[in-house]
Amino acid sequence: MVVLLSLWGSLHFSGLRAREVEQLRLQRVADIAMTRASKSFDEVGAALQSVARLTVRPCSDAHIALMRQSTLESRGVVEIAYFEDGKLKCSSWGMPEKGRTIVLDKPEFTTKSGVDVYTSAPPSAGRVTGKAMIGLFKDKHLVLVDPAHLADIIADPDVQVAVATSGGAMLGSQNGPDAELVGRLVRDKGNDPAIAGADKMQAAVARKGELATVGLAPESSMRRQLRNEQLYILPFGFLLAAVAISLLVWLTRSRLSLQGEMADALKKREFIVHYQPLVRLKDGACVGAEALIRWPRPDGTMVRPDYFIPQAEESGLIEPITDQLVDIVVREMRALLLANGHLHIAINVCASDIQTGRLLDVLARALDGSGIAVGQIWLEATERGFIDVAAARNALERARAMGFSVAIDDFGTGYSSLAYLQNLPVDALKIDKSFIDTIGGDTVTSSVTSHIIDMAHTLELQIIAEGVETPLQADYLRERGVEYGQGWLFSKALPAAQFIAYCRRHPVSGAGARRAAA
Repeated sequence: MVVLLSLWGSLHFSGLRAREVEQLRLQRVADIAMTRASKSFDEVGAALQSVARLTVRPCSDAHIALMRQSTLESRGVVEIAYFEDGKLKCSSWGMPEKGRTIVLDKPEFTTKSGVDVYTSAPPSAGRVTGKAMIGLFKDKHLVLVDPAHLADIIADPDVQVAVATSGGAMLGSQNGPDAELVGRLVRDKGNDPAIAGADKMQAAVARKGELATVGLAPESSMRRQLRNEQLYILPFGFLLAAVAISLLVWLTRSRLSLQGEMADALKKREFIVHYQPLVRLKDGACVGAEALIRWPRPDGTMVRPDYFIPQAEESGLIEPITDQLVDIVVREMRALLLANGHLHIAINVCASDIQTGRLLDVLARALDGSGIAVGQIWLEATERGFIDVAAARNALERARAMGFSVAIDDFGTGYSSLAYLQNLPVDALKIDKSFIDTIGGDTVTSSVTSHIIDMAHTLELQIIAEGVETPLQADYLRERGVEYGQGWLFSKALPAAQFIAYCRRHPVSGAGARRAAA
């Protein structure tokens, strides 16, 4: 599939690239043709101005000689004729044939400067040159231009060139473009670079004032360009496919390798537990901790939890890892919990355990005979574990019936609502660090923090603030009636021995000593 997608992408890109290159080629042709046509019309305009300034008697030998001189000096000009009352009197080639009257018809259009333009010149030009000419008339003089001269540019044999009026009437051409197609393209003001209908031609148009130029080429030219592009693109496509396959293999092996290493770490009991102290905000006393799984490697490095835990959840290894965490907590915290009935340890519960309640049996076996009170163990579950609310409610009701306290972890990052909380048997709510970070700032999210606190008070839930890092945050939370907090303002997560020492330095004093879940 990766190979096919890579090749398809390469072919698709080469097709787009070929069409783009062809469009640029045709646009360049149209622009060059416009430059040539504009220059030709400028020359014709100069010729008209020169004969209009003549002071000699009309149709005298001097007049005819001067018109002939202007004709010879202007490229593309075939003949200059003089008219009176719309009738031909003489031209640069002499007097008209006796008995023949030539009259100007209605012009195709008139330019802004007052020049009448004829797309098919009066019969005089045809008589002289043997083909119809383009005529420009002003101040009694008509300048005849060879249509081929207007589109006389260097173009590839497969490219057709057309010079037309802004209304679509073709004035000159090269390589025989279809006049009707040229007219349609010029009149299409959108100038879409698409294939010109059923004519199977790709086209580009340039416009300037009353002129338009068109470059056209058959689709076969684009296909030739496509083949050229594929010669370059397809090898890249194969290379991309090879890279993608290599990356996929590497990722697969990496995931399998990580899963294998986690399974091996379970067997070797490499996982350890650190304890994030939970403090009472009013006096800083330590009332418990959150048990956090850690994975030190034999080389002394620590695998990041945000790296291995998601894959452990996906592979199902999170359940035996959690079981091992429970065993470690009971072993390391037993003496501390027995001596301090007000302390508790919170254990994170994965989504699958919330739905099935499996962990409850694991905890029951681990606590049996340990002397640790069930109420000294809190269960923390994230909101994503409550997608199946009915199954989650059954498991949580069973947990509370057994004596465990239940807290919603990372609250506010999932499906939070008052009605949602009312339907779940929970004891505490932990506000996610992302909301605590907004305290003191003027943001939309900062108001959400206050709303969450009010919601918890309404439901008479204990509130724990996660990620408290500044005195400002702690003061705000205390003022809003938040009881507990954890974060680097108080302590980072600690190994067992250091956490026990922390508890001794921050004890719950005198009459205030009580179990945090009470």
